[in-house]
Amino acid sequence: MRKTLIFSWLILLCGQIVWAQKTDSALNEVVATEKAFAAAAADKGTRTAFLEFAASDGIVFSTKPENAREYWTKHPEYPGLLAWSPAWADVSADGNLGYTTGSWEFRPKGKTDAPVAWGDYFTIWKKQPDGKWKFELDLGISHPSSEISTTWKPSATAKKNNPAQSAAAWETVELKFSEILRTERASGVYQKLSSDNIHLLRDGYLPILGKKTALEQIPKENLTLKTRALGGGGGTDFVYSYGEYWQVQDGKNERGYFARVWKREPKGWRIALDVAHALPPDTK
Repeated sequence: MRKTLIFSWLILLCGQIVWAQKTDSALNEVVATEKAFAAAAADKGTRTAFLEFAASDGIVFSTKPENAREYWTKHPEYPGLLAWSPAWADVSADGNLGYTTGSWEFRPKGKTDAPVAWGDYFTIWKKQPDGKWKFELDLGISHPSSEISTTWKPSATAKKNNPAQSAAAWETVELKFSEILRTERASGVYQKLSSDNIHLLRDGYLPILGKKTALEQIPKENLTLKTRALGGGGGTDFVYSYGEYWQVQDGKNERGYFARVWKREPKGWRIALDVAHALPPDTK
C-alpha cells in the first residue's frame, strides 16, 4: 500500500514537473516572439511586421475592432518607427495562450529621430497548429511621457496550474463583472475581482500596477460595457475578452474599447490585466 502511494505521488510530481517545463518553455517562446515582432517593425516596417505576426483571425483596433491582416493590407507602410519592448509576460498552464505588455514610442522620421509619442501596449498571443505564435489581439494606450512606474520592471511569470483544475463555465466571468458594475462603481468591481498583481492600463496614465495601487489611483469610472468576444476556453486557466465601453468623464461623453485577461487563481477567476483605450471625441 505504501509503495502504491509513493508511486502515485511520483507520477503526480512528474506530471507537475512536465507542465512546469512546458509552461516555462512557452513563456520564453512568447517573449522571444514579441521581441522578434518589434525587431521586424524596426527592420522591415510596422505594416510588414503586423502582417507577418498576426493570426488569421487577429484583431487590431483603430476606430473599431478590425481583422489585423485586412486592416494592414489596405493601409500603406508608416514612414516612422513604432518601437516597443515587452516588460511583462504570462502564459496559460497548458502553454497555448499568452500575453505581453510593455512600453512603446513613436519616432516620425525613423530610428534617428526623437520620439514624439509614448504609451503602453497589450498583446494576446496564441500558439498555432504549426507551433508558431501569432497575435490574436493588440490594443494600447498613450500617455504624455516615456516615464514609467518605479515598480514597472522587466519581468516574466507563469502560473503553473494543472489545466485539469480549470473552471468549466469560464464564460460567466464577464457576466459577473457586468453584474457588479451595474450596482457599484468601478472601484467596487476591481476590489472584488482583481488579482493582487493586476496591471491596469488607461489613456493618459502610467501603468497602474498591483491591486492596492489600482484601487488608490484608478480614475473614478462609470463604465457601461458591451462585450464583443471571449477567447480561451477548453482546458485552460487563462481567458480574455474585449468589447466597447461608454462613460461620462468630467461632464464629457467618452467611449472606447477594452480588453481584459482573466486568470484562474485559488479564489476563482481574477483580472490579471485590464486595458481601456479611449477614442477621440469626434470619432463616429
